[in-house]
Parts: sequence; structure tokens; C-alpha cells
Amino acid sequence: MSKTNNFNRIAPFYDLMARAVFGQAIHQAPKVFFEQLPEVESILVVGGGSGSLLEDLQNHFKTATVTYVEPSSRMMAMARSRTSNPIAVDFIESTLKN
Repeated sequence: MSKTNNFNRIAPFYDLMARAVFGQAIHQAPKVFFEQLPEVESILVVGGGSGSLLEDLQNHFKTATVTYVEPSSRMMAMARSRTSNPIAVDFIESTLKN
């Protein structure tokens, strides 16, 4: 069984498990430097999981285009459900292996 399939199995519980282990730090850590970054045109998210970061990106970088790479189809579906305007998100269901 591939690692991707393992994430597919835990996708419905991923956010709950991550919060249980890491608390709010898992969601706060990626946002620490948002205020120090200039307005950007594009953002690459690799292994974004269930997409909780997308909501924060949409709130802070209103004109950016996000490329979101995630190998788990279930995680990708969860991430898609979290997107809304104003930013555009290009979803790529893939690993970074050659």
C-alpha cells in the first residue's frame, strides 16, 4: 500500500489528529511570516493536506494564484471544498517524484 493511500484513509480525521498532537501550532506556524511578505503574485503549496492553509492564504493574499500540490485524492477533495474567491487555486494531484 502506498503512502498516498494511507493519507486517503486518514483524511477525514487528519485535522482532528493534527490538532490533538500539535495543538493550534500546526495551523499558526505557516502564517507567522505572512505580514512580513510583500503582496505576491503566486504561491506554491506542496503537501498541503486537507487545505486548512488555503483559507488563510485567501484571507491574506487576495490577488495571488496558488498552485496546490497534494498526492492524496481525499485530501485534495477536502482542500477543494475549502476554496472560495478571491484567489485562484490550481490543484495538482501528484507527488514530486520523477
